[in-house]
Amino acid sequence: MVIKMAKHYAIADIHGMYNIYEQVCEILKPDDIVYFLGDAADRGYACFKTMKAIYNNPQWFYLKGNHEDMMIHALRQHLGEEFDAYYSPMELWFSNGGNKTFYEWLEDGADLAWATHLNKLPLQAEYTNKQGITFHMSHAGFTVGTFPWGDDLLWSRAHFYEKWNEEKYPNDICIHGHTPIEYLIRKISYKEEYNSTKPQAKIYCNGHKIDIDNGVFYTGATVLYDLDEMIAIPIYDKNFMKKKEEE
Repeated sequence: MVIKMAKHYAIADIHGMYNIYEQVCEILKPDDIVYFLGDAADRGYACFKTMKAIYNNPQWFYLKGNHEDMMIHALRQHLGEEFDAYYSPMELWFSNGGNKTFYEWLEDGADLAWATHLNKLPLQAEYTNKQGITFHMSHAGFTVGTFPWGDDLLWSRAHFYEKWNEEKYPNDICIHGHTPIEYLIRKISYKEEYNSTKPQAKIYCNGHKIDIDNGVFYTGATVLYDLDEMIAIPIYDKNFMKKKEEE
């Protein structure tokens, strides 16, 4: 008798591409877990629907992203909360694709509890596979041993240039989204070419960091990263591809 162990995956930055969510659900077995590294609702074609589906699915472990953070502040402003800032949270969110989500939220009943639901999402998660590799997951990423918190885990890209303590953390990997791989490559390498038609998991920092944000809302493709086998499974949004063929 062969006992199959539950699989563990990670995916990030779905951004309202609901067919990506559907395809991942088709891959999952009943006991499998997928860590979603934030940014579900905006920019795509089914924004609020995608966010709700991920939040309500017990097989999906939902981490907060910076777009969830923008949505929280925008909804609070909509409720009348005043912000002592040089920008309007609503305007910031709308300029980053949140306008469609906002109107979908209104059409869905404008449940004010979503500001609370999203605010309670965790910022980090960890998983250790059979090989003894510990994955440190968050939206924006970080360097293990630096102990960032709050907005750093949602927004910061400063960790791209930090050195990894190989002696203390030889079997640890930070896996994140937030920064489309095309942009990451431009920041850390002037020689490497990027092919947007081939979704990938970008490994850098001497193998200790992995970026899985493939800019799915404009490429139509991303990866589901298998944390146990340590391989990237490409997924193409069928709705996006069909529309592209028709254009």
